[in-house]
Amino acid sequence: AIVVSPNLLSTTPGAGTAYLTTFRDNKGQYLDGGKRYRLRVPAKPPVKRFWAISAYDPATRSLLDVGGNVNKSVGSLDNPVINPDGSVDVYFGSKVPKGKEKNWVPTNPGKGFFLVFRFYWPLEGYIGKTWVLNDLELLK
Repeated sequence: AIVVSPNLLSTTPGAGTAYLTTFRDNKGQYLDGGKRYRLRVPAKPPVKRFWAISAYDPATRSLLDVGGNVNKSVGSLDNPVINPDGSVDVYFGSKVPKGKEKNWVPTNPGKGFFLVFRFYWPLEGYIGKTWVLNDLELLK
């Protein structure tokens, strides 16, 4: 976030918002829009309202422009495909993985990006750091 707001700094469960960001994958490499990645969101993210993840342009800090007026996010309100254990796999890349359309965030080949995972009304698991978001994995 670029601005400071009391809602961004709240440590009251069920109030405000919280953001986690990453510019790198689990190997420490900067994110590349021409590569494919997966983020496994563990079951039961600690939110009272909802969670969402979006790709952003590092030059503008705006949602990534992938053409066609599309700035797709994936979040709990989008009814993503949920794994049997309750986790959600979110995919990032310039081409949608077959059968993963509902869980895909498009990126641009040849352009870097960063991700923001947003908690709307975060709960104790986030505030107390007992719920941990997995690292972003580079797929082959």
